[in-house]
Amino acid sequence: SIIGLALITVSANAQEATNRPLPRFVSLGASIIHLRTGPGKRYPIDWVYTKSNLPAKIVAEHKKWRKVIMQDGTSGWVFSKLLSNKRTVIIKNSEGRIYQKPKTNSKVSAVVEYGVIASLDKCNQSWCKVKLESHKLTGWIQQNMLWGILPNEFHD
Repeated sequence: SIIGLALITVSANAQEATNRPLPRFVSLGASIIHLRTGPGKRYPIDWVYTKSNLPAKIVAEHKKWRKVIMQDGTSGWVFSKLLSNKRTVIIKNSEGRIYQKPKTNSKVSAVVEYGVIASLDKCNQSWCKVKLESHKLTGWIQQNMLWGILPNEFHD
């Protein structure tokens, strides 16, 4: 009877939904991520990502698997333990300016190119505070320059 109860508990936990809103953003939490064609190891690997911290949009959940869409539109299923709740963003325009303060007349701290990944600190309706880990630089960038944020996700 105790063994039967333990099996039921494990089975229930494996199927638990996160009850978190969809879609939502996370980041790749491992240096090698397999995007599969379906939610399980029996499904073929469609894509392999070899860079951690890339932002990913979760659009569906099935047990411990998450369907993600990447910035370029690539999608697939990832085992949930390989994802991180750390928020990151990608510069989506050819040139983004990072300012010291959230205003365009503030001093520019850096100019970043398309594809640069930054950690997301916080946002208001039109600006986000980001950190470039590689350069130990923190500053503000206009939200419309970034991929990795849902429309109306942050409010003043």
